[in-house]
Amino acid sequence: SRTRVRQRPGRQYSGVAKLAKKVGNAVKPSRFGSRRPKMNESITMMDTTIIRLADLPRQRWKNNGGWTHEIARGGGEDWLWRVSVADVESDGAFSLFPGMLRELLILSGEGVALQFENGQTIALTPEQPRLRFDGDQPIYSRLLDGAVRDFNLIWQPARVDTKLSEHEISGLQTLAVAE
Repeated sequence: SRTRVRQRPGRQYSGVAKLAKKVGNAVKPSRFGSRRPKMNESITMMDTTIIRLADLPRQRWKNNGGWTHEIARGGGEDWLWRVSVADVESDGAFSLFPGMLRELLILSGEGVALQFENGQTIALTPEQPRLRFDGDQPIYSRLLDGAVRDFNLIWQPARVDTKLSEHEISGLQTLAVAE
């Protein structure tokens, strides 16, 4: 059977962790092998799980500046990768993730200015919504005009290869999901 999901028109984002080494059953290979499915190719799915952000537990940040909704992680307690959505309510320091890379993508709000220890400032806005950076860099985040929601992909690059893709969705779409 096909899975059809009605999405709101506009930019939609998906994070995909491709593991360089297999980590338990966190990621299963696609039945398409090394090729990508064609745009209108029918896909049969046995078990499909739709994760609603409202159903995920919220974890308050140590600095009380926001909340994290963890979507998934792989590699056990000392995880190799994590996908989450954060609600940023106030300015503050980023948590450090030594040995990790991070990719941050603004989902809603006017954006943030990331101030790096070396003096560089990078603004993430709806027009320039994403940035990849080292997780062990001290960064101070300043909201540009109110709260923002962002998508976070964090991983250990020595052990995991990742790709974050964004797709324009309009109307009714059939979603391809790896088995």
